[in-house]
Amino acid sequence: MKKPSKKYKKRTTVKKETAEQVKEEVEGVIEPDDRLLPQMKMFCELYATDREFFGNGVESYIEAYDVDTSKKGYYKTACVCASKLLSKAKIYNYINKLLEEGGLNNTFVDKQLLFVISQHKELSSKVKAIQEYNKLKQRITEKIDVDDKLTITVKHYQVK
Repeated sequence: MKKPSKKYKKRTTVKKETAEQVKEEVEGVIEPDDRLLPQMKMFCELYATDREFFGNGVESYIEAYDVDTSKKGYYKTACVCASKLLSKAKIYNYINKLLEEGGLNNTFVDKQLLFVISQHKELSSKVKAIQEYNKLKQRITEKIDVDDKLTITVKHYQVK
């Protein structure tokens, strides 16, 4: 039986770290569950209340975290980081709180929908925004009609 070649042997080195060293490195990165870090709050506020960055997670992240835009790949990094932030429950809840405090709530959207319905102009983008809001707030259920051959024919939206 042949011995395995040395070039295929895996070499691993383990850096020994004490609990204190790990704690020092992590400090400031992991936040308590009940609070947001100042940069996270700023991100939420830019995302939910600032006209320039409203609804733009990437630009809100770049501004809140003072990202160096001269570095290569900064935009992709900001995309990933903004997406991770927006997927956190406490970020989502804080943004919703800010939106509702700013007047974006069910009553406001219903009034806007009434305005759109009574207009004779093409306001499809506004209607799409209202549909998205209703979907986000789970005021909409999707209905998919399927025929005998199991192909999707029509997609309807129904407000609860």
